Amino acid sequence: MIAMNILFKFTSVTSLILLITSGCTPAANTQNLTTSSSNLTKCPDKPEAVLDANKVKTINLSNQKITESGMVSQNKSVGYVFEAQAGQRLVYNTLQDVCIAVYTPENRLLNSGVLPITGKYTVQIFILKGSTTFDLAMNLESKSTSPPTVTPTTPTVTPTSSTTPLATTPPSLTKNTNPSPISTSKERFSSFTNNNVSRPSPTEVIKDYYAKINNRQYRSAWNILPVELQEDKELHPNGYSSFLDWYRDKVDFINIHNIYLAESNKDYATVKMSSTYYMRSGRKAPINLNFYMVWNESQQKWELSKTKIVN
Repeated sequence: MIAMNILFKFTSVTSLILLITSGCTPAANTQNLTTSSSNLTKCPDKPEAVLDANKVKTINLSNQKITESGMVSQNKSVGYVFEAQAGQRLVYNTLQDVCIAVYTPENRLLNSGVLPITGKYTVQIFILKGSTTFDLAMNLESKSTSPPTVTPTTPTVTPTSSTTPLATTPPSLTKNTNPSPISTSKERFSSFTNNNVSRPSPTEVIKDYYAKINNRQYRSAWNILPVELQEDKELHPNGYSSFLDWYRDKVDFINIHNIYLAESNKDYATVKMSSTYYMRSGRKAPINLNFYMVWNESQQKWELSKTKIVN
């Protein structure tokens, strides 16, 4: 439920989630994003623009982010060459609506953020029509580098103007062998009881949902969603296939920094979570989410109802 919601609604928050699994990835200006990814530039699987050797600049990439600026048009693309070690991860982002392709030292399109071999890599920036300037931020991350841990702070409820129906699930894959520890509220069980039996904390439902995704148990994660959300054509136009398209094919893993129960009563609960999405293209984006949950009396469990992206 968290996943397709982010796929369709997330575009108004950050361009970092706007990517595809092929070697070419689109990026978009966050000021022009809408609630549907259909309005974004659809980049081809392979660039048609020829990269002029005179337009290729050699750069030195490290864990320190650098920003390169330039101008591209339909007939002119720009490229950057850098050296990297096998296993490093290329991280990049831009706010402009351009296409980006990454080539391996063997001149093959790179389909993930992890660099497979040691050598010189080429980043090509191009556009399908018109012309535009761009600012591209890039850096390399060591494969062993764990995502940064965010120090939990005293939670505050931030009201937003609208509530979005909960979407599909986001993942944290097993390959992230050293995830940052998840900070949770002190309570494991809520104070409400039913027939003298303690209810499990709503946060456990969310943590279990992400754990299943991170362990590639996509069907089990999907089954956590209520039927109403599974059959929502806006969130999952192709049902379970849409869910897989997002979490299995586009998202690498999700690192949860902090998760806690913000408020609850016997019927409703709100869980807040801060996280970072690591995409297969090498991009990453910090995401804060609110989960709205409802107690199912007949099944004696908390169910996901809605989710909201917050600043």
